Amino acid sequence: MDQRNAPAFAATAAVVIGIALGQRAVYLPPGPLVFVLGGCFALVIGPEKRRWALWMVAAVAGALYGGASAPRGGGDPAEDRPVRVVGEVVSHPWGPEGERRLWLRTDHLRQGTRVWTDRRRILVGIPRSDGETPLPVTSPFALGETLRIRGYLKRIEPAAGFGPAREGPWRLSVPSRRFITRDGAPEPGDRWGTRLRAVVVEGLGDLPAETRGLATALLLGDTSDLDSRWGRGLRRAGLGHLLAVSGLHVALVGALGFLAAGRLPRRARLTVTAAVMLLYVLAVGPKPSAIRATAMGLLTLGALALERPPRALNALAVAVLVMVLQDPARLDDLGFRLSVSATLGILLLAAPAAQRWTALPPPLRMPLAVSWSAQLSVLPALLPLSGTLHPAAPLLGLVAIPWLAAVLVSSLLHVLAASAFPALQTATARCLGALTLPLSAFSDLPAHAVWTFPVTPSAATGWGALAAGLAVGWWPRRALRVLALLWILGMPGGGASHRGPLEVIVLDVGQGDSILLRDGERAALVDGGGWRRGDAGGRVLVPALARLGVRRLSAAVLTHGDTDHCGGLRDLSAYLPMEEIWGPPGLGTVPCVAELLTTRGPRWRPLWRGQRLVLGRFKLEVLWPRPADRQPGNDRSLVLSVRAGERRILLTGDIEEGTERRLLRGTRREDLTADVLKVAHHGSRSSSRPPFLAAVSPRIAVISAGGGNRFGHPHPGVLADLRRAGTQILRTDVHGPIRLRIHPDRARGDLTIDLPFAGRPRSVQ
Repeated sequence: MDQRNAPAFAATAAVVIGIALGQRAVYLPPGPLVFVLGGCFALVIGPEKRRWALWMVAAVAGALYGGASAPRGGGDPAEDRPVRVVGEVVSHPWGPEGERRLWLRTDHLRQGTRVWTDRRRILVGIPRSDGETPLPVTSPFALGETLRIRGYLKRIEPAAGFGPAREGPWRLSVPSRRFITRDGAPEPGDRWGTRLRAVVVEGLGDLPAETRGLATALLLGDTSDLDSRWGRGLRRAGLGHLLAVSGLHVALVGALGFLAAGRLPRRARLTVTAAVMLLYVLAVGPKPSAIRATAMGLLTLGALALERPPRALNALAVAVLVMVLQDPARLDDLGFRLSVSATLGILLLAAPAAQRWTALPPPLRMPLAVSWSAQLSVLPALLPLSGTLHPAAPLLGLVAIPWLAAVLVSSLLHVLAASAFPALQTATARCLGALTLPLSAFSDLPAHAVWTFPVTPSAATGWGALAAGLAVGWWPRRALRVLALLWILGMPGGGASHRGPLEVIVLDVGQGDSILLRDGERAALVDGGGWRRGDAGGRVLVPALARLGVRRLSAAVLTHGDTDHCGGLRDLSAYLPMEEIWGPPGLGTVPCVAELLTTRGPRWRPLWRGQRLVLGRFKLEVLWPRPADRQPGNDRSLVLSVRAGERRILLTGDIEEGTERRLLRGTRREDLTADVLKVAHHGSRSSSRPPFLAAVSPRIAVISAGGGNRFGHPHPGVLADLRRAGTQILRTDVHGPIRLRIHPDRARGDLTIDLPFAGRPRSVQ
């Protein structure tokens, strides 16, 4: 590190570390006492050590500031009870029509006689209409407005896959827009940002849907309309960060402003560039990566205007310090941490790495070093969440970054053409359409470990991967580079051998189903959960399977075409290789299933009543549907009887009461009897009727449902019927993921229940 950068960088690090510790401290001494003692200490020691004392004082000052800004106790509001909230809109509204959302930072929150005055971030769903008259959804509320809202609070519980449950943000449900009142106008800067954003959205409105979604994502960082296949394609290659507005986007927009002011004096050009960058970040909104990039850009322009050499590390230090002092809660924001880590990695690692990589052609050294250092530096923060390495990402970045930069510039030119030069709109639209074609082809590539390599998601894995990556890039001895690569490829995954127990693992996917059958390296995933929007495969299933050591699937089993069963498998097919896809016939017209079946690589294998299959030591028999059956929806769900040694597991999909009666009439009692029943339709009252439960006679019932789901699953009546039958009930919304281990080599085929994140293992005789 340049010595001229060291003081500012170290002082910022001291303050930020102090703030982080102060927010988590139980007790902090009085501030004046600390400063008096620190000042006396700085005066007593020698001048060569005085700087360290001052940095210590800076750290303590940060701790005091962090402690003062930390949220105070007082508990949380009760869920599903009316609340009154007054707060400021701190994000531009986003999402498709009918699903518009925004972030609100509360000034105070009242529930009954209790009042909370700490500043909380709450996700607000905007109602479609006021109850009678439909209202416009493009920009219902502006950034910076103060709103008074009456509604119901609920804590969002994110799906945990196979990991500990995490506490999600609060969401405020509002019955009607009549319960939202404007209480304060936004600041002038926020008004400018809202208007500019509307101009951009309107300028892109004439483009085809796929092209418009990509252009909006690159220009504004809003991925709500981005084609799901394109988003998955970028994420699986480790390039999803290119859709977050950051230094690349701000620098390109600033460069266009600088070129547009080409005939002005030098300082005037720099002023225009700064103004363009400020307007751009106002349109994007207060995203941490955009604010950080703009702050660094403005500091660099200021240095150039004063005819001083810009120092990027100093600019990063000042930007981070100002952002954290303005809002200490940013330290817990993943986007902020990733943005700062990537930038710091580029500034510290890229130039030395490029100097060492003498075997590469000179034009490739610095671009590859920049891409490598950015990817490497975010691993400690990202791997514990994603559980995936992207080996080809640095190389793919050499192509993807210039290409997406061209898309961004073309999108901006199209917006300018729509506003000022309508005659050029057709040409810019054609250019944009041509530039987006390669992304579609890239999304169709089959899943492979070159794009996505699952590893155990943990902090140790993240720091270990960082150390191994540094060894590969820096260590001069080739043998250690090879060892580092082998270490990465051999990261522990928790896989089992063929002589170990059979495992049936019910993953926590929220409101949906996903059950893993595993015998050593042979594994099948029955359903995958999923959401109407988002990437359940990449965000939930890949980390869960990586934690379990599963890096490929022998089969992906689809019980029926509902999104909460099919969506996750569709997403997962882009990340993990699959040998086959099994499912009932006649689902090809369901959009989610049709997209899943277009996946390159796995073979489609239709299943119907009477078929028998083998998966390692598992023996599977299909009990439903019949080949010619035309029952609609849930009643056409695949029903599997799974035999594991002497134990049986019955997987029922989402069948309803009608199919239960058909199974009772047409199936032998011994084929229905099971030790473990996966309760149909998440415990809905429309199934699991007493006659069916009596025929199955399960000792254990597992229910996969999302915590606090809006459907009321599982139904209290179903739970009561199971208890009356003497059945032990296990629920993902209560116990988290459920792991059943079966030992077929033992005399009675012992079955062990393991609730890894809810209790201790215990055996069932």
